[in-house]
Amino acid sequence: MKVCGFIICAMIFAVGLFSSCNKNDESIVGKWDLQSVVREKINNDNSADVQIDTLTMAKTSKNHMIFKKNGQAIFTGVDLIENRVVYNEIFDWSVSDDNKVLYLVSGRSGEDVLDDREIEILSLSRKQLVTRAKNIETDYTYISTNTYKR
Repeated sequence: MKVCGFIICAMIFAVGLFSSCNKNDESIVGKWDLQSVVREKINNDNSADVQIDTLTMAKTSKNHMIFKKNGQAIFTGVDLIENRVVYNEIFDWSVSDDNKVLYLVSGRSGEDVLDDREIEILSLSRKQLVTRAKNIETDYTYISTNTYKR
């Protein structure tokens, strides 16, 4: 009887252990629709010169990303007024061991090769994903915080 109880306890422990070890790369799989973007434009010569814009997704466009289990990510933007695809980018994706960085590599858009990207994962739940990306250019640095929903 004690052996049976030990086996049951061991099974419960194993189930809890394996379920708590799930990485974000599994929960990020699926389709995400962009809801809003907070974009900071920072002057590289004067860090106090900051412009912040909050953009909500209008009914004139739809932007989404799909993360597939096979490691492929597809980013698509559609102009709903003209009924045409504005951009379609495909990357290979992975998530860091600490689940805080999304890596996008081997990107392509039609015949164009895209730069690799590292995007910070601020939060990830079953229904919402919040990311932050930084792009440093000659005169300005842009930081975009994007909120996605399933």
